[in-house]
Amino acid sequence: MAPYPFRAFRIEYQNVPVQIDEDVLRKISAETDAKYFRATQHNKLRSIYAEIDKMEKTKIEVTEFRRHSEEYLPWALMAGLLFVLELLLRYTVLKSLP
Repeated sequence: MAPYPFRAFRIEYQNVPVQIDEDVLRKISAETDAKYFRATQHNKLRSIYAEIDKMEKTKIEVTEFRRHSEEYLPWALMAGLLFVLELLLRYTVLKSLP
């Protein structure tokens, strides 16, 4: 049995039966030189994590490239142009008389 979340008014958990084909998982782990772990209790899970931590750790170097493009320039130019146009019209054509 494993807890499975379901939503009513808040998230609650309901125990549902879990079917795992352990023979296939063991066979896959044997063919791929991996280890198969099965945690049925909380303490067993802790020991599994401890065993995994003892395994060989491989450092992975990640090179990440990002292309940045600034896309605000046309909008800033348009805003500046509209501001200048507004000032020009305010003091010429749309000038209000006192």
